[in-house]
Amino acid sequence: MNVGGLCGFDDTDFYKAKGIPTSDTQLYKQAGNSIVVNVLEEILKKLLKEESKC
Repeated sequence: MNVGGLCGFDDTDFYKAKGIPTSDTQLYKQAGNSIVVNVLEEILKKLLKEESKC
């Protein structure tokens, strides 16, 4: 598994980004600075569920 997969990107996105002239290190930094959308969605769902209990 590559760094992109750990950050929520599929292999297609990762290899598209590799097509742009930049170093692997820079790609890893960019992926690491991203937000994993699936995780954010679950956090927001749980927050909204808790808020509705109040």
